Amino acid sequence: MGESGPLGIAANRYTEAVRQAIDKFNTLVPNTTIKMREVFSQASCDITVHLAAFNTGRSGYAHYPLNGNPGSDVYLDLTDEGDYSTIPLATLLAAHELGHAIGLFHTDEIPNSSFTESYGYYSAGIFYLKRIPGTPDFATASNPTPDLNSFIIKNINIASGGWSQSLTNPSGVGFSNDDIAAIQFLYPFLK
Repeated sequence: MGESGPLGIAANRYTEAVRQAIDKFNTLVPNTTIKMREVFSQASCDITVHLAAFNTGRSGYAHYPLNGNPGSDVYLDLTDEGDYSTIPLATLLAAHELGHAIGLFHTDEIPNSSFTESYGYYSAGIFYLKRIPGTPDFATASNPTPDLNSFIIKNINIASGGWSQSLTNPSGVGFSNDDIAAIQFLYPFLK
């Protein structure tokens, strides 16, 4: 039974979007140990997804991994739904934020210490971003978007219509080849 009213409708859409994002990670990223599932007890989860009216000015945000554990929280703002008014668009946002929680940085953002200090990638004078082998280098002024097809791009392409990638449509909007390589590097399949 769903909720009613504007926030209830958004909550139902985002709940379905999170479920679909989890499914995308589990079915479209082969040869990796990362497996996501929906649980209903905070005590038994690694990442908690919060759906609420945060009024932060951001559609979503996530904590990054710390001490070898995934980021503990993902936040999706139910009041900022203008750009994410369909399940495919909300799925793209949910997958994007889950991507941050497992350690992926925006592919179209130039890292620097002032940025990292305000967004939490910089701690005690240490810069924690590392380039993942087999993926494009960090964005630079001369190459601001090294992977235009990435789902973790800062400026999500809402004009795309949202997530369309599937096993039967592998070239649809979703994970790029570099995204998959990055996830496989971070969470390798151990034989």
